[in-house]
Amino acid sequence: MGTSSGGFRIRPVLASLEAWSADGGASSVVNPPEAFTVLREEGGMSALAAQRHAALRRAAWWLTGGYLLTLVLIALWPSPVDRPAQGAINALLARLHAHGVPDWVSYALVESAANVVLFLPVGLLGVVLLGSARWWLAVVAGFAASCVIELSQLVFLPARVATLADVVANTAGAFLGALLALALLSAVTVRAGDRPAQPA
Repeated sequence: MGTSSGGFRIRPVLASLEAWSADGGASSVVNPPEAFTVLREEGGMSALAAQRHAALRRAAWWLTGGYLLTLVLIALWPSPVDRPAQGAINALLARLHAHGVPDWVSYALVESAANVVLFLPVGLLGVVLLGSARWWLAVVAGFAASCVIELSQLVFLPARVATLADVVANTAGAFLGALLALALLSAVTVRAGDRPAQPA
């Protein structure tokens, strides 16, 4: 088995590159750019898949900036951001309960679900930026960020309520976001691999 670097097999092509360079490039044994394209494909990711992953990362950087600004405003706003909508949500829930929706579908459940959704981008963007091999770092980042937010609310924002349940919901959101990112990256790789090769 050839030596690998970054997931790519390199020994077979290195031998061809040496033969190519020995005669000043006149030989048609191998074309170096083609050789490295082969390496990428043998490593499980085609050049097209790598380009798509790079494009995803560039987009993720822009999205991360906007998301972090939004997260800071929501998490550190002096009063609960859902307070203006609380009456409307409770009225909607009352109507749903009157039509047979179980009572356990409550405002607390809605609030917990919102905390899960709020941290989905942490896992999603984190995996896209860090790579699928380090997906767990995105979950850890979500947990750490939630702890910092809850501690800040406890110490500096008396109108906000810091709870362990929020940390659990936020971390679950980051975990689900990481799973979504893994599925997305896998789909991008598979679709790029299924694309027919372009004629020379």
